[in-house]
Amino acid sequence: MTPKVAFSMSFFEAYGAMPKKVQSKIRSFVEKFKSDPTSAAIHYEPLAGMRDEKVRTVRIGLDYRAIVIHPPKGDVFLLVWVDHHDEAMAWAKRKRFEVNAFTGALQIFEELGESGVPASDAASSKPTEGRTSSRSSALAADVVPEGRLFSGRSRAEVLLLGVPEPLVPAVFALRTEADLDALLPYLPSDASDALYLVAAGDTLEGALAELEVAKNASVDPDDFERALERAPTAAGFALVEDDADLASMLDAPLETWRLFLHPSQRRLVTMHAKGPVRVLGGAGTGKTVVAMHRARVLAKRLETDDRGEPRKVLFTTFTRNLAADIAHHLDRLCGPERERIDVQNLHRLASTVLKNDAGQSFTLVADDDARELLDDVVRELRAELEAARLPIATAYYADELRYVVHAQDLESEDDYLRAKRTGRGLRVTRAQRKVCWKVFEELRARLVERGEITHADAIREARRFLETRPVRRYAAAVADEVQDLSLSELRFLRALVPETDDDLFLVGDAHQRIYGHKTSLAAAGIHVRGRRSSRLRLNYRTTQSIRRFAIALYRGVEVDDLDEGVDEGRDFRSLRVGPAPRVVHFASEPEELSAIVEQVRIWLDTGRAPRTLAVVAPTGLDAIAGALKAEGITTVQIRRSADVGSPEHVRIATLHRVKGLEFACVWVAHTEALEVSSEGPHDDDPERDDARERDRSLLYVACTRARDELVVSSSGPRVPKLPV
Repeated sequence: MTPKVAFSMSFFEAYGAMPKKVQSKIRSFVEKFKSDPTSAAIHYEPLAGMRDEKVRTVRIGLDYRAIVIHPPKGDVFLLVWVDHHDEAMAWAKRKRFEVNAFTGALQIFEELGESGVPASDAASSKPTEGRTSSRSSALAADVVPEGRLFSGRSRAEVLLLGVPEPLVPAVFALRTEADLDALLPYLPSDASDALYLVAAGDTLEGALAELEVAKNASVDPDDFERALERAPTAAGFALVEDDADLASMLDAPLETWRLFLHPSQRRLVTMHAKGPVRVLGGAGTGKTVVAMHRARVLAKRLETDDRGEPRKVLFTTFTRNLAADIAHHLDRLCGPERERIDVQNLHRLASTVLKNDAGQSFTLVADDDARELLDDVVRELRAELEAARLPIATAYYADELRYVVHAQDLESEDDYLRAKRTGRGLRVTRAQRKVCWKVFEELRARLVERGEITHADAIREARRFLETRPVRRYAAAVADEVQDLSLSELRFLRALVPETDDDLFLVGDAHQRIYGHKTSLAAAGIHVRGRRSSRLRLNYRTTQSIRRFAIALYRGVEVDDLDEGVDEGRDFRSLRVGPAPRVVHFASEPEELSAIVEQVRIWLDTGRAPRTLAVVAPTGLDAIAGALKAEGITTVQIRRSADVGSPEHVRIATLHRVKGLEFACVWVAHTEALEVSSEGPHDDDPERDDARERDRSLLYVACTRARDELVVSSSGPRVPKLPV
């Protein structure tokens, strides 16, 4: 049998941190190693003092070492780390690399001493005796005492969650989630996932199901190959057999999402569904990654239709920026199946349907141009509006169109007369609504006369056409950021794809709704039932402290689940620890700008790459850019997806523009311009409540772009109410 090589996620993380010249040498070694890890040209060096006797090192040049785990039996070698000689030795010295006897997962963990610190060098370098003993012999009757994080849990339950036996005492001793955060670096990833789920209130059975742990499975602790096939291993290890996959990973080692999926993610990607699927998840839980992999799987499953033409999967999202970003990532992720995935935002797709399928000729008019025409209509109907005691400001009717007519997909005056206007503030009578509808009808008539159509009208007209003359361009559709789609857009999406198995895969998070639409899938004719509704609960981007800060913005606020239910949003957990976000207020804007410059300089001086830093604000970007430029720090403002490409510039952006992006460190400035208080609703000012809800979502999005460090600032006399 040909020897195989499996890579750990930690290897790609370490490789990505190496200098470019060193990466070239490592890459050369990896390609040779993968072709034959048993070659006589590879000199394995066993090391004294290692806690795990399976550890070997391999020289890469004079100064660097790869850490390889030699299989106790079989022919699967593990490549787990690469670093400078001394650092590589230190990393591997106290690690254990074992197949868990209870879950069957391949694990990397580090033992702790009795004091709760890493075990001393004097500790035995041999693995715990009795690794091959049966499960029953290891299950003691110990129970976690009262006052601890896992109070009442038995030793048997902790072991079933994948905690290695040497770390069980440390888990028993945990009192708070902060203690669990501190233990995280020593735990194998699958065990930490399970512990966080149980700490969040999940049942033992629920946690095991989430991780797809096969209960009562026969486990051979020496069989690496079988362990790699088990779901709990997939998030940390990958058996890379395709040379093209390996080359792509070495080209972009930080894009580990190409190979490593959590079991809960993989289940959603590969499932066969008897209809639409809805996936909820907080920021950083990998929703978009899951959506991309799902599109790839569906495209691979497609066969040609009767005419021999390829059937396609639609991947859509709300904005063109995000669609361009998705297309770029799918190019890297996919092989030949990429030709069967069409990435488009819905507005452009609606225009295509009307022109190519319905044979209509028109000009798609931008919102600003339509606003000018609406201004003319309001001005000409001013006397009638005043007589009806209605506002004469164009903004009122633009918002009424957006938040009532388009949001509820109202097609006639009768629909508008019956429509709910929750959050619109001004109460209008039936007679007043008739006058309002006259404004909307006149605007539409003038657009038709000019051969123009708005984005919202294009969506509605395209959906009407498809409902009468279905054009089956797509066999399935994957939609990201569904929380930002209006009812009309959801109905258009439903009309694009025939109702069948695996037809719609919808991903979203109402906490990130920044475009003001609130509706339900059921109202759009998209019916999600039973196990076809899922939630991603593990955050891979932000630290636990950043996640807690962001979710606290919604304290006391009810958030919908996109389908007539409530999403608490509090049962997902981050798997990384880090410093708490800093919330600072300055007496003046110049003081705030000075602090921003100082912090960005500190980040740069400590080795952060400029492209990993972002300063985000609702306003005042020119002043921020100017302050940084004055100190020799160059910036690029993100206006579209292409603006994120220059590595030598620090990024600056509005809160809207960072949607879908991530950075190591983020400073969110000028939050005094936002209305984010979590006080109760103002019955006498629902418009303010709507604005506050949108601002809260914007701040949530901005804060959760940060992987490691977050600073939130304000200046001037107004101090925003933020969770601290």
